[in-house]
Amino acid sequence: MTDALRRAARTFVQTLIGTVITSGVLSAAEESGVVDWSSFKKVGVSALAAAVVALLSFTQNALEDREAIPKLLGK
Repeated sequence: MTDALRRAARTFVQTLIGTVITSGVLSAAEESGVVDWSSFKKVGVSALAAAVVALLSFTQNALEDREAIPKLLGK
């Protein structure tokens, strides 16, 4: 696994956790004890948003690693 891919996977997990927490899915499941279809839709949208962010992260990291673009915040 390349370093850019590893960092993108980490970004995906971090973003997915963040979007699920802020989407209200966890609180809805806690209140009702049941996760309904609208909650699954929210998780799906959260996963899609996380995938987009991870793809952007992978693209930037891969280009920086190949020195095709200058590092944004690196040394």
